[in-house]
Amino acid sequence: MKFSKYKFIILGFFLGILFWIIDSLLDVVAFNLQGDLIIQIFFPRLHEIYVRVLIMFLFIFLGTYAQISHFKRLSESESKLKERVKELNCLYGISKIIEKPNISIEKILKGTLLLIPPAWQFPEITCARISYDHREFTSKNYKKTKFKLKSKVGINKKKLLLEVNYLKDYQFLEEEKYLITDITERLKVILEQKEAEIELFEKDKLLERKVQDLRESEEKYRNLFENSLVGIVIMKGFQVIAANLALS
Repeated sequence: MKFSKYKFIILGFFLGILFWIIDSLLDVVAFNLQGDLIIQIFFPRLHEIYVRVLIMFLFIFLGTYAQISHFKRLSESESKLKERVKELNCLYGISKIIEKPNISIEKILKGTLLLIPPAWQFPEITCARISYDHREFTSKNYKKTKFKLKSKVGINKKKLLLEVNYLKDYQFLEEEKYLITDITERLKVILEQKEAEIELFEKDKLLERKVQDLRESEEKYRNLFENSLVGIVIMKGFQVIAANLALS
């Protein structure tokens, strides 16, 4: 496994050795130089040594260059993968927040703010702000800077603004520009659903109050009807529907 980490360097070394052997073979077979193959391999002429060593080092250099490029590509791929995992954790975390029963909009937005810095490339210098329905929520280290990303959406005639700032002059990744849009779009769906739930809850409460008021009014009327000292009779056409005790 250790050798596989340096496979291009090792390959360059063996290609250099292979060239050395092939060149020795050509000297014996093609150019009819004195001596057998073993002598040409281990005891070549001085200028042959220079040429072979030079070409051998060229192969090793090319192998080293290929190995460094390979390590660099692996490092970049690993870095990108880590960033994608952080982004997915952020979006998944937002989805988990709303699973809590009866959670308020304020707690949803504050919970989202906690998830944002770890999802960015430099969490230690990342801060965020959310503005919604004339209310503003910020991360603990929030500071307004010119190094920022913004995303804005409308929700039932209300505006939702998400702003992510770097405290230092660093460039945002292209993926982070997409991420802030994904977060606001996800919040839009969540808040629309939450607003609908709140509206439905308020309508239910209003209906309950009206039913309760109606029951209280009915009870009050019944008590007044039954306990009145004045005789009261309720008729429908020529038929008596009800009469209080005063008529008994």
